[in-house]
Amino acid sequence: MKESVKYAITAVVAIVVIVALSLVVKSGNDRFSQTLENLNDTLTTQGDQNAIQPNSQQNNNVVNVQVGSDVVVNTQPAQTEPSANIPAPPVSDPTSAPVTETPDTTPVVQQPTGGAPATVGNNPETLAYLNNAVNTMRKLQNFTATKDQDINISVTDCSMPAFLSIINGVVEGMAGVETYTYTFVNGYATDPEERTQVTAMTAIPPTDIDFNLMADGIASLTSTSDGVNTTYTIVLKPESTTVDNAIPQYHGATMDCFDLTTLDIPIEITEASFNYSGATIDITIDAQGRVVKYHEKMPLSGVGGGKLGFLSAQATLEGYLDETWTIQY
Repeated sequence: MKESVKYAITAVVAIVVIVALSLVVKSGNDRFSQTLENLNDTLTTQGDQNAIQPNSQQNNNVVNVQVGSDVVVNTQPAQTEPSANIPAPPVSDPTSAPVTETPDTTPVVQQPTGGAPATVGNNPETLAYLNNAVNTMRKLQNFTATKDQDINISVTDCSMPAFLSIINGVVEGMAGVETYTYTFVNGYATDPEERTQVTAMTAIPPTDIDFNLMADGIASLTSTSDGVNTTYTIVLKPESTTVDNAIPQYHGATMDCFDLTTLDIPIEITEASFNYSGATIDITIDAQGRVVKYHEKMPLSGVGGGKLGFLSAQATLEGYLDETWTIQY
C-alpha cells in the first residue's frame, strides 16, 4: 500500500474516532486524548514528501478540586422563722478575667432541609428536595463513593465505508465497563484514573457545577420505597445539539455531556448533530435524607464530522453512558 494511502486511512480514522467519542464523558477523555496523540504521531512519521503534513502539536486537556454556668450554693443554715431579708442575686467578681470564646472555624456543611416532599412529582417542592440532597452529598468532607461505569458506543455508518470495521475496533477499545472508588477525606480524594486530587463536586457529575433538575426539562418524575430507602426516578425530555450549541440545557445541568468542540486538537469539527433521547436519573435517599445511590443512563445518537487539510469525514453513531455512584458515610 502506498504511503500516501496509509496516511489518508490514518487521518480518516483519527477524524471519526473524535466523532465517535462524543459520547465519552469526563472519565474517558484521557484515554481518547492519548489515542489521538498516538494517531497524530503516526501521521507525522508515515507521511511522505507528497503527503500533506498536518499540525502534529496537540495539547491534552488536563482535567484537571461552652460556657458553663456558675452554680451558686447557699451555705447559710436554714432559718426557723420566716425572714424578710431576701438574698441579693449573685454578683460576678469584677476582678475575674472575662471569658473569651474561640470562634469555630470548622466549615459548615448544609444539611438537607425538611423531610421528603408530601407530594412526589414535577413540582417545586420535590425538585428543591432532590437538588438539595444531591448537592449536599457532593459538598460533604468525608465519605466514600464508588463509581460503576459502562460506556457502549458503535459507529453505524461512515462516509468511507471501507474503514467502518477499523473505526469500530478503535472505538470499542475505548469503551467498556470500569469501577473506581473515591475516598474523600477533608473534602479531597485521589482520582484513581488521573491520580490527581479532586473534590466530590469535580468527581461526581455534573463536573464543578450544582446539580439542577429543572421542571421544564422533565418528562416524568416518580418514586418507589422499600420501607427504608426511597428512589426517585426522573426521565428528562429529549434534546438535540449542534456544532454551535454543543451542550443540551437540561442534560448538561444534571450530568456530564461530552463537548466535541472544546477539544484542543488539530482537526476542525464541522458537524456535531446529536440527539439525547431522554436520560434517566435515579436518586436513592435514606431515612435520614442522605443520598446513598445516584444513577444516570444517557442514550445518544447522531452525526458528527470533521476535516483535516483536504480530507473530511462524517460518521453516524449510537450508544449510551450508564453510570452509578454508591455512597457510604
